[in-house]
Amino acid sequence: MRKRTGRVEVRMNERDVETLLLTKDEGESRRIKTLLSRYRFQVLELDRDDQSAGQYARAADLVVLELPSTGDVEVVRSFRNGAHGVLVVLGSNVDRLKRTSLLNSGADEILEKGCEPDELLARMRALMRRRQAFRALDSSEDIEYSITSRQVHGPDGSVALTGKEAQILLLLSSSAQNTFSREEILSSIWGEAAGVTLRTVDLNVSRLRRKLRKAGLRATVSAVYGVGYRIQGKLIKR
Repeated sequence: MRKRTGRVEVRMNERDVETLLLTKDEGESRRIKTLLSRYRFQVLELDRDDQSAGQYARAADLVVLELPSTGDVEVVRSFRNGAHGVLVVLGSNVDRLKRTSLLNSGADEILEKGCEPDELLARMRALMRRRQAFRALDSSEDIEYSITSRQVHGPDGSVALTGKEAQILLLLSSSAQNTFSREEILSSIWGEAAGVTLRTVDLNVSRLRRKLRKAGLRATVSAVYGVGYRIQGKLIKR
């Protein structure tokens, strides 16, 4: 899937969209999770009132939130606080005034519960494409990396990487203008290790992306659809 924005080419791979689904309605939750999983979104399902929900929301690319019956604006505001991903709100019979309040509180889109699956998917994809276009235009910052401590440093603090995550970061940064295939990453980092698959590459890249976000960095590892991964940002070693 491709979209051109000026001189920036945006490619989206749903396999890399980390999605947090926060609902109370089990039927609606199951319906949405089944739909998104079918298109390879990585979906984590939690109760809206789970104490860890806010933490997961701050790291997710996409948050789908079912509105509570009361205090809905405050709930939306609390989940938007510190979160950088897309926030989609599901509600019932949301009038114009309420819709305006929710958008002003941080929601990116308000959809009716039970809306048609094709509309739900199309709107989520459109929101993710716009977000990735903005990130592509604004993701050329430096990534500070400490070799001895294996930490990345950003506005929100320092985050330690595992050995494999650090190796992937160094590999991608060795030729930042190029895209590395998953097979190249697998061969370079794991060699002939038994039991290691391309899925292992995806999981480690996903964890690396989360840690870059946790450090508050706009720079990220981008998926180039049908090719592999590339780094957006310049690595500064220290």
